[in-house]
Amino acid sequence: MKNAEFIYKGNSKIIECNPNEKMKDIFKRFLISSELDEENIEFKYNNNTLNGELSFDQLCQNKNSIKIFANDIENNDEITLVYGHKNNKQVIKVFGYNFVKENRNICRIIHEGKKYKLKEYFKNYSKDILIIKLKYIDFIRSIKYMFHKCSTLLSVPDIDKLNINKFNDFSFMFYNCQLLSSLPKGISEWDTSNIEHMYFMFYNCKSLTSLPDISKWDLSKIQNIECMFCNCISLSFIPDLYKLNIKNNVYAGNLFDECFSMVNKPNEIVIK
Repeated sequence: MKNAEFIYKGNSKIIECNPNEKMKDIFKRFLISSELDEENIEFKYNNNTLNGELSFDQLCQNKNSIKIFANDIENNDEITLVYGHKNNKQVIKVFGYNFVKENRNICRIIHEGKKYKLKEYFKNYSKDILIIKLKYIDFIRSIKYMFHKCSTLLSVPDIDKLNINKFNDFSFMFYNCQLLSSLPKGISEWDTSNIEHMYFMFYNCKSLTSLPDISKWDLSKIQNIECMFCNCISLSFIPDLYKLNIKNNVYAGNLFDECFSMVNKPNEIVIK
């Protein structure tokens, strides 16, 4: 038997190996014994990323032991989502039905270290707060209906990581997210130049008090923003709203209907 010494965050762990055993199988035994997720770890030997298809002897040229460094991968392909309970129900709606249908075979949910297929509900969940990660966001096909009727969604702290320039439809994205109170500042930098539809995007987001500076959004291709902020009764301010770049004919009916708290609500959207 031979030994592979894994160094992870300053700690050492010895894994016994067969000379002809593939490194990917040795990696797997280390990951299982250390309770680590293989998708978040990279392995290096002599400062080079390891090829898991090599055998132990192919890698180390008949040495009896080697030292391998395991490092965390900076993961930008996932976002964190936070949900609460409403009326002590044990069923939490985490994604809209149509979003799940469109992306079921692409995205995965991570909860407490376990991976699940994309689904609409978490059932029999009794804790006050549910925190999940949505993984493989770079491959999302559509974000329309993403959080449709997710009435207990509390926070989307890093949703600005979404690369949204490939999408053309934001409609119903946060529809009826009644507990969502804010969005991260980074969404002001979203490339929205391909967006055509945003109707009912924030409909009935009753707890939403303000938005980052979305005046930077390029809405030159927008066609429909009907009821985009309808019934956002707590929304008080949107910075520099009049600067929105809207160049085409656009339907904006009932855009701010029932936005009783808004202090800078324009009488109309100016088409440039």
